[in-house]
Amino acid sequence: QTCTVCGEVLATALGHTPGAAADCVSDQTCTVCGEVLATKLGHNYGADEYCTVCGAVNPDATFAAEVNGKKYLDFAVAYAAAEAGDTVILLADINATEIILINKAITLDGNGKTINSTAARAINVEVNGNVTIKNVTINAAERAINIINKPANVTVENVIATANNNA
Repeated sequence: QTCTVCGEVLATALGHTPGAAADCVSDQTCTVCGEVLATKLGHNYGADEYCTVCGAVNPDATFAAEVNGKKYLDFAVAYAAAEAGDTVILLADINATEIILINKAITLDGNGKTINSTAARAINVEVNGNVTIKNVTINAAERAINIINKPANVTVENVIATANNNA
């Protein structure tokens, strides 16, 4: 502290005692006086729309699908991340130009969304195991769901399928 009249130093300044470092959502403040020492950094979203610092999801992103709580911008990437027994949940409608190949024992939960396909077959199921396709509308050029010659157990629940030839 310094006298404002004569300029004499009355007490040496103690300085600030920094709290936790600034992060994406919180400022760094002095634990004694509360002054902001460093402002929050803000999120740095990567190409996958997750913050590269804290892992938060960009609330403005439009995701295609989700697997095990992780959201993906692209359905094909989400499906590739899925393992047998997982559920792939659609978060947006899909416009497919190629056949969607299901070759893992998964559940495809359409979540009320629509798959629009210009491919000859919208979905080919080619797996030795259990597959469930549910809660989805499939608009296909020729066939909505095609089961390839494997001993697959395919359950279809709450599916609306339209096709020009053999739904």
